[in-house]
Amino acid sequence: MNAEIECRKCKKRVTKELIIREHVRPRFLDPKNQGGWVKVCRECSYLEAEQQYLEYKTFAISKNKEPYKNFLESIYEFDAMLSIPLPDRKLSFTMARILFATAITAMETYLSDTFINRVMNNKNYLRRCVETDSEFKNRKLDLADIFKRKEALQGEVQEYLADVLFHNLAKVRLMYKSVLSVEFPADMAPLFKAVKTRHDIVHRGGKDKLGAIASIGQEEVKSLIATLKVFAKEIEEQISKAVADPDVGSARES
Repeated sequence: MNAEIECRKCKKRVTKELIIREHVRPRFLDPKNQGGWVKVCRECSYLEAEQQYLEYKTFAISKNKEPYKNFLESIYEFDAMLSIPLPDRKLSFTMARILFATAITAMETYLSDTFINRVMNNKNYLRRCVETDSEFKNRKLDLADIFKRKEALQGEVQEYLADVLFHNLAKVRLMYKSVLSVEFPADMAPLFKAVKTRHDIVHRGGKDKLGAIASIGQEEVKSLIATLKVFAKEIEEQISKAVADPDVGSARES
């Protein structure tokens, strides 16, 4: 009979085959922590891995203090990479598809980090987010738990926002308007189309649902870059004006 080992987290006793040896806390979250190892069951390990990934995402977002500047730097690099000579036409188109998809990712990062950092550092924005987002409207709250939920509210919102797909422009457009009072451009068709193309590149090897390969070359990438720069600039200008709004600025926290 196989000897059983107690899981450090859930305290259940499981066979040795179901035990995993892992660090108490990931080093990227606490470099000074030189803690030892613990033995946990696979189920607890998977749950912990999901939580650590979430913590890493929120940690990375919080460190991006200048999302607009970083966005512009990325776009500049993509534009510069287009001028790199490649051996043949096929490789040029492959590079163009990669840069096209990465440019959309840069936009997503800008939208994500700008929104989350502002919401998590401003009580008014935090309240608007909770009051206007359908996700929170559908969450149940027992009166007996109201004080506990209030204490944990910031973490709950942060966890939710870290999982939002910020290339879902239809959803994000509503979030920016209802929470930050920022309007996206009236004509979003080019960006919606670009996001769909990015999806085909990343998840379908560059092919659409009919199997046709996306025709993406240098000109398409340059056009996308120009569109993204205008898009981000419009958002940034509105956000800069919102800082001077006394109804929002007065709640700003350090």
